[in-house]
Amino acid sequence: MSIDSLSYGLGFEADKFILGNLCRRKHIEIDSGKSLRYKSNNLCVACNKLTKAEKLQYSTRRIDLDNGFSLGQPCKLNHDWEGTELCLRFTTSRDCVECYKDKLDRDRQPESEKKIVLSKEHYLGKLCLNSHEYENTGKSFRYCKDRGCVECTKERTSHWFANNQGKRKKYLESKKEYFRLNHVKWARNNKDKIYECQRKHRLTEKGKITARKGRIKRVVNMLLIHSVNLSKEDINQIEKRFEGKCAWCNKNIGERITLDHFLAVSKGGSDCKSNLLPCCQSCNSSKSDSDPKKWFAEREFYSKKRWWKILRVLGKTEKNYSQIPFF
Repeated sequence: MSIDSLSYGLGFEADKFILGNLCRRKHIEIDSGKSLRYKSNNLCVACNKLTKAEKLQYSTRRIDLDNGFSLGQPCKLNHDWEGTELCLRFTTSRDCVECYKDKLDRDRQPESEKKIVLSKEHYLGKLCLNSHEYENTGKSFRYCKDRGCVECTKERTSHWFANNQGKRKKYLESKKEYFRLNHVKWARNNKDKIYECQRKHRLTEKGKITARKGRIKRVVNMLLIHSVNLSKEDINQIEKRFEGKCAWCNKNIGERITLDHFLAVSKGGSDCKSNLLPCCQSCNSSKSDSDPKKWFAEREFYSKKRWWKILRVLGKTEKNYSQIPFF
């Protein structure tokens, strides 16, 4: 006889209830050997109607056995003792016997199979199939997330890149504009991080060498171009042209003012009063040796009025803005 026909014979609504497996609290429905359950979620009807006090009484039930053992509520791993839906525990410590055995088995593992956690992301585990040994420890350096060997992962990655250069180039070319815009957006929102990384890099040996090369290159360029010695009064006049604000982004500069060469020195621009603009450090670094008109047009703070003002202050026009001044 099927469960549905049995439920009809006992007078229950077959569309709402069924007679299913016996629940862990042994609620038997009319000598059927089964528990009455909801058809929608398969929960026992009698268990669902129990009060909190009655449920607590069921969950904390304990049956003392001989030889220092007892039956208690199931452990976290649901170790069932002989189909009783209860857990065999030690009477004194109340620990699960099966969990204790598993712990002893883990402790008896050979040293080569034991796990040594190094950080949240890596650990030393069993030697991999390719025998990548980490610093003569007899273990492999592995990821905690997927337990894969770090060296094996690197080899697979380098092998894929070596065999898929064409695919990689096509993908990078198709996403070139996306990567550029994403990089610009990230750099705009993380200026403090960039400055901090640059400061740390300048303190390293490699950073000092790079800075030294840059200074030498700039000195050579200054010797090759036309240069005019400027006094403090001349520099103050240059700053007053834009009322203490950056000539490009129009932000208040304060004490962190820098002088930007309108036409870059590396592109032949002269070091004279009619080629210098007061500028903030951000705009000065961003502009570098770019064409001033093209660079300014790509900025969010671009303004035609400010561009015309820059040309008027420097004594230039739209047609001859790239002409090199000598005074």
